[in-house]
Amino acid sequence: MIDAIIILTLILVGAAVGFQSVDLLPFDVLSQVANLEGLRWVTLTFGALLGVGIGLVVQAAYRRLEKATKNSLRKPSSVVL
Repeated sequence: MIDAIIILTLILVGAAVGFQSVDLLPFDVLSQVANLEGLRWVTLTFGALLGVGIGLVVQAAYRRLEKATKNSLRKPSSVVL
């Protein structure tokens, strides 16, 4: 369940950053764009896809950390020290 929450959260964050990133573009660039709302959707999609990739990396790191923690707790304390 935590895996789905991690990935979904990062997808939403990536999409929000992509949607709001249009406001950070210089005025010269914005004046060249014919459809500003279309640009927002393109950057939103790109941000969401980037969020999926980052979410999968974070999920794998979380599982690796969880596994390492469980393995270290099973060892006797003399081995851990």
